[in-house]
Amino acid sequence: MSFDASTQIALGYDEAIPIARLAVAEFVWGGTLNPDQAPVWTAQAVESNTATAPGVTTQMLSIRCAEQSLLVTPGQVFPVWPLGHLMAASALVPGTDRLYSLTGDPVTIIAIASGQTNFTVHSLATTTRGEGRAVDNHLIGANGIVAGDQTLEQQSTRKSRLP
Repeated sequence: MSFDASTQIALGYDEAIPIARLAVAEFVWGGTLNPDQAPVWTAQAVESNTATAPGVTTQMLSIRCAEQSLLVTPGQVFPVWPLGHLMAASALVPGTDRLYSLTGDPVTIIAIASGQTNFTVHSLATTTRGEGRAVDNHLIGANGIVAGDQTLEQQSTRKSRLP
């Protein structure tokens, strides 16, 4: 996952901290999608949190929704509501594709804008193992939206569609 340093990562429904403050072995909400496609959250230890060097220019997309927004790299993956299929941020279509809230409700994308940043960008993995279904334990809450972790992003670049 690749987010700007201020992105709030969920530790629970009412608790979140900036991705830049997360250290390896700290716990965040890690999730999977259950059969009715609602997120199921458990505590997952952070296995890696890498960052770009300050001043490095990075291509970013600003995803604006009704109540929240995210600044992500184009390859950041999201499960798309209602079936949970993964899609890269660069392929999302405002007004058509919807994301998941932490409770499983649909989140409509209002606009997506492209730009560049020189700020630090973080990539976080809750686990580097791919056990079970591809998304199991590789979903996190970012600014109130369900997103894939770095491992899931890397897996999705090797496959066009993950279950």
